[in-house]
Amino acid sequence: MPPSVSLSERLQPKIVLPSFNMAQIGGKMPVDTDELEVPFTRVAKFVRQLSHDVRNHLGSMDLQSAYIAELITDPEAASELKKLRSMISVAAKSIQTISSHFWLPQAHPLTLSVEIFFQDFQDRLTKLFPEESTRLKWDVEISSEVVSVDIEMMFTALSEFCRNAFYFSEAGQPIGARVRCEDESFVIELREKRAAIDAPVETWGSTPLVTTRRGGFGLGLFHARQMLAAHGAHVEFDHNPDAGILTTRVMLPLVSENEHGG
Repeated sequence: MPPSVSLSERLQPKIVLPSFNMAQIGGKMPVDTDELEVPFTRVAKFVRQLSHDVRNHLGSMDLQSAYIAELITDPEAASELKKLRSMISVAAKSIQTISSHFWLPQAHPLTLSVEIFFQDFQDRLTKLFPEESTRLKWDVEISSEVVSVDIEMMFTALSEFCRNAFYFSEAGQPIGARVRCEDESFVIELREKRAAIDAPVETWGSTPLVTTRRGGFGLGLFHARQMLAAHGAHVEFDHNPDAGILTTRVMLPLVSENEHGG
């Protein structure tokens, strides 16, 4: 009997991989081509375990390097070993970053005013992108409305949309950043100059491992969408080819007065 598949796995996106055909055995060319669909939850479990094991090995390498450093007296060798430890650290952080995109988000929200949340977001964004953030031209109109958010998670999601705007928009051009509370939602809207679009904007971030960024992994927007969904929020993209403007609109539900006791 085939293994049972949970409801959560059936609802998750599938990663489509080419399968092997029996006709390939013995060096023969395949007669036909099939596709294997793997639930994202299973791929995520594999990647997380692989990341855990590799980072453990890198950690052992770093400890061994630290021990060798205590034994070395040659200044040039010590300098090269320091570079090696730095390279090991960069590799471990890179693997950890990739692995983090394979966690299915579970929000732990706090209820706070949109003013406090937005100010915190703006401060963090400036620290994360000290140069690029100066391109954002803010137009903010908010007051006493309230949201329920996992602050760390929502910052990660929103900063991904900003990162894409900085990377793909025309260099040096200002990016409009409109912030409002409307239609029972907290709305952040980015407007950037973007003449050419490589794929239909409606599909952006809907499937993992799809990217147009050189050296990208195709996980950023997908994971950002997952984090928004964990808050009951969503994002819309709209491209006006005549004006050459891309609009990214993130909508997060406001908390009603009855819900927060106001």
